[in-house]
Amino acid sequence: MKISKIMIIVLLAVLSISFTLEAKTKSFAWVKLFAGRIKIQPEGKSSWYEPKIGMALREGDVIQTMERSWITIAYENSTITRVLPNSEITITKIDYNEKTKDLDAKVKVSGLGKLLSVIRKVLKGSEVEYNVETPTSVAGVRGTDIMVDVPNKDTTVFAVFDGKVIVKDFVTETGLSTDDTTMMMDFLHEMSVGGGKYTVYDKDKGFKNAKSIGDKFKTSQKTLKDMDKESKELAKALEKGKPEDRQDKAEQIREDVIK
Repeated sequence: MKISKIMIIVLLAVLSISFTLEAKTKSFAWVKLFAGRIKIQPEGKSSWYEPKIGMALREGDVIQTMERSWITIAYENSTITRVLPNSEITITKIDYNEKTKDLDAKVKVSGLGKLLSVIRKVLKGSEVEYNVETPTSVAGVRGTDIMVDVPNKDTTVFAVFDGKVIVKDFVTETGLSTDDTTMMMDFLHEMSVGGGKYTVYDKDKGFKNAKSIGDKFKTSQKTLKDMDKESKELAKALEKGKPEDRQDKAEQIREDVIK
């Protein structure tokens, strides 16, 4: 009887430690770099705060960049996103599996805005789902380098520098159709854009045929090239530490910002 009680106590202790570790290593992102004036509205808060480098970011956080300002967001698999000037985004999903190195993340361009992303796979066979939602559509990124630009509430520009992106508008997303030719409309409301191509989605006119990027978006191309190097350096740095230690530090910085 005493042995059974001891075994139960040990089992409960192990489970308690397991649950604690699981909670402690909850998925998160963090502020890697920024320049200019940035404001962050933490999930569940009504106030806005100035960020600090290393600050943890969570699902539901809203980020605003002002004129001549930008911020880089980093994830545990070395994926990075740069939010460019005069933009507002919401982090709507962060799900990272430390064992498999799978990442499932989603950001929403709340109003107008522009962002660049370098998507990474840490291990061969790991799964990365990175989605960008805009007021008109959703892009599922299946590659590495992408630009998403929302110049006005009815238009979104998707430029794919490497990899592939599946773009859907909200007619297909909701299962609805805008006219009687349902099959044709559903087909037209989804587009695959390969590397070196860009497309423009207009709320009233739908998708434009994908075109070669060529010399367009030169500034974005240069920035993405720099971000690619930055992502590779981050991947090496992440190999040296433990996720739980990074989270402890990032959460402490977050507490200091929001206190």
